[in-house]
Amino acid sequence: MHLCIYLDAFDPSYVTEVLGTVPTSTCQKGRTVTNSLGLVRTNPLNAWFLSSEPVVLSKEFRLHMDWMLDQIHPLQGKIQALRDDGVQNFKLNCYWWSASGYGGPILEPDQISRLADLALDCFFSFSYYGLDDD
Repeated sequence: MHLCIYLDAFDPSYVTEVLGTVPTSTCQKGRTVTNSLGLVRTNPLNAWFLSSEPVVLSKEFRLHMDWMLDQIHPLQGKIQALRDDGVQNFKLNCYWWSASGYGGPILEPDQISRLADLALDCFFSFSYYGLDDD
């Protein structure tokens, strides 16, 4: 799970300064990066990311969501300060992989309430890694 904050007019270090939280990673507009396949690209925008993956070792979705909300819910006023300064693109990207093609993540009422407090979009990406039916 990743909190993604995309910025047009600010360097990612501005988000770190306002939130008082160290990001998992950042992207700086115009910087060229090489991916694991050797492909080179230029970052089209500035971005600041906080990920649960290095900290929450479980595959249980709710544990990742709880950890993320525990980190960012207390920053509600600081997130609003970023919005007041013109930073408008906040997303919580959630990934879920299925071994069987069934089921899915569950958002609990407390989690929904805390997401609403933050006025935070929650984006889900679903993948199926099941076995062939042959």
